Amino acid sequence: MIDGTEQTAEDIAEEEAAEPVEYGEFTELQGLMVNPAESNGRRALMVSVGLEGQDADALEAVGLREIVIRDRILSILSSLTVDQLTDYALRDSIKTRMLLDINSVLAQDEVALSRLYFTGFIVQ
Repeated sequence: MIDGTEQTAEDIAEEEAAEPVEYGEFTELQGLMVNPAESNGRRALMVSVGLEGQDADALEAVGLREIVIRDRILSILSSLTVDQLTDYALRDSIKTRMLLDINSVLAQDEVALSRLYFTGFIVQ
């Protein structure tokens, strides 16, 4: 949402399909752990997330806002049930939701991330 318009998951998917894959720079947030919704604390999700930005400015902004970004990721993941988290068909929509939320945090720095990857994903 850098230019004042909000991207949808469909917009992002269309952009990625239309262009050849060019990778930017990466950073990783490790050790994210939540109890899924409706699990009464009996189940846990451990996840690590890779974030891709086009340049060092985007990654620097991630570093400056890491606490807020971690909180947003944890909030999204803890709102999902074990069934939702383990449904592979929902995985891309979860990543897109997280990416859009993170980019809303980074918009104040006028940077955005281009992709989000799960680099670790364990449901116990």
